[in-house]
Amino acid sequence: MEVSKLSVNLLLEEVYLNGMFNKMFDNIFLLKENSNEVPKEDISLVKKVIEDFKLNTSFMFTYGVGISGFVGPVSTLLLNKGLNVTKYDVTLLLVVVFYILLSGSKEEIDLMREELERKNLGNQIKGVLNFVSKSLGLLKIVGKKIGVVVTTLTDVLAFAFLSVPVMNMLKDYAADKGFNIDRVEELMYGLGLSAVSYTLKNLMKRK
Repeated sequence: MEVSKLSVNLLLEEVYLNGMFNKMFDNIFLLKENSNEVPKEDISLVKKVIEDFKLNTSFMFTYGVGISGFVGPVSTLLLNKGLNVTKYDVTLLLVVVFYILLSGSKEEIDLMREELERKNLGNQIKGVLNFVSKSLGLLKIVGKKIGVVVTTLTDVLAFAFLSVPVMNMLKDYAADKGFNIDRVEELMYGLGLSAVSYTLKNLMKRK
């Protein structure tokens, strides 16, 4: 019986995603055991943004590690769109987004917005905001599999051992498939379905 090209492609995609999810879960358990294994360079960038704009330092100490996990995938998504951005620019975008989502000071948000406008990145806030919001759905699925309750964005930021490996997987997948910040729904839809399928398969194997 002849196997269609579509069937082969779907099988290869499933194998690829299963490999990514296996690696991600291994990294989650590794980080859970050693919570110091986080991207120090990205944490430093979050701290630098906070200091440069004289923002509320408690924000950095509470959420800095979790925010740093998002730097990689957002950088990749923006670069795939053809934008020339530095990691500092991406970190500034993320801090603005998290301040918005967590009801931070309007004055501080406006101050950072002005800087983004100066860098011609003001129109990317909406895309990054959408990405962070959509990421919550995937993190809920992954959290459920490893027994961590994730219902809010603050949960995600609190469980750095969960968010960092998931964000690294998103970065790798976006880079391999060429997704950009304007195709977040497409990116999350495929990964969400794969995560649900992967979780169900593993639960059935255990039973």
